[in-house]
Amino acid sequence: MAAPQPGTVVSSTHQSMNAAHAQIQDLHQLQLSICVGARYDNGQICFTVPIYGDFCITIPVHIDVSESIKACAETCSNSLLGVIPTGLVVKILVNDAAVWEGTILGSC
Repeated sequence: MAAPQPGTVVSSTHQSMNAAHAQIQDLHQLQLSICVGARYDNGQICFTVPIYGDFCITIPVHIDVSESIKACAETCSNSLLGVIPTGLVVKILVNDAAVWEGTILGSC
């Protein structure tokens, strides 16, 4: 089996956008912007985004175990009104420097 391309979500327990939103009763609008701690394991960055679940992605750089790793996530929308998210964009920061950014759920 070939190695996943950098930025590929290689494992997750996330829900679909609709399933995640169904957890919130009477949802009319949502905008989420959050930074969470992440961990580096076997060439993957793993983290949890509240509401949306757990994600592990590959990135094209090596990270030392002593470095600080964060995943900053933000909802995005490709609809005209933009009030209900259609995607989730994540930026990976190592020692507060961005090393990767991409859409990991849905579309923007």
